[in-house]
Amino acid sequence: MAGADLVTSLRQAGVSRGDLVALVISPALELGLAAGTSSWTVPGVAAEIGRADEELRPRWVLWSGQTAARLADAGVRLATCWDIAAVHRLLFGGWRADPGWAWARLRGLATDTMPADGPARPVRYGRGRHRRPGGAGRAPAPGVGQRRLVG
Repeated sequence: MAGADLVTSLRQAGVSRGDLVALVISPALELGLAAGTSSWTVPGVAAEIGRADEELRPRWVLWSGQTAARLADAGVRLATCWDIAAVHRLLFGGWRADPGWAWARLRGLATDTMPADGPARPVRYGRGRHRRPGGAGRAPAPGVGQRRLVG
């Protein structure tokens, strides 16, 4: 999508100064936007977001400051934005504010059963009650001995 098309599309969706526009960014600098009932993707052109920001001055809504930092690394600085993770920390306290956690807290969903971030770690087997499943010398079934840490 060309720059004029993004600005035009946002205008056609009724976006003007101060209106909320959600913005997400992928590791490959692909950008996704949503305003009202419309959504767009902009593959790899952070400068188009900068142009839309200069011309329309919406209030961007980001999951975290990482999005703004990635745009800044690409030479784009947003004039106004809301950082959902920062707002979540102000409302609920604590440090954890990833998208799933913030969504669950905002919707009143249980967070105590959510898995912690990070890869599964192998269980260490030794003597006594933590013997290897299946007995000595036999490999456990696939996935046995893996656990996700919660906390």
